[in-house]
Amino acid sequence: MGEERDYEDYCQIMHAMRKSVIRMKILVYLFVCGEPRNIQQIMNVVGTWPSHVRGAMWGMGKRYKAESSLLARGLVARLSGDINSNVTTYTLTEKGRGYVLLICTIPEFNRRVRAIIEQFT
Repeated sequence: MGEERDYEDYCQIMHAMRKSVIRMKILVYLFVCGEPRNIQQIMNVVGTWPSHVRGAMWGMGKRYKAESSLLARGLVARLSGDINSNVTTYTLTEKGRGYVLLICTIPEFNRRVRAIIEQFT
């Protein structure tokens, strides 16, 4: 039963990555930078609007389904700001790291991931 749930989770995550280049870019960016980042930093590097970053992170209407969001899938964790700051940052979880490494082994995604990494470096 646990293996079926893991496989279903895997399939849903892979589907979410195929459906959204923004989700893929955010995941790879957080992997490459290795440090928590806020929405503004992610938006600037990924090259999209804040609403698209928020949608990929949390979900937003029909365009970004909440159940396919990076937070809902456990690929990204939300960190609250410190006492002197209200800025919320996001970091990659161990599960997220595992999926980035897994995606690199799949030919369909490998080319995309390499292209994304080239954008960030």
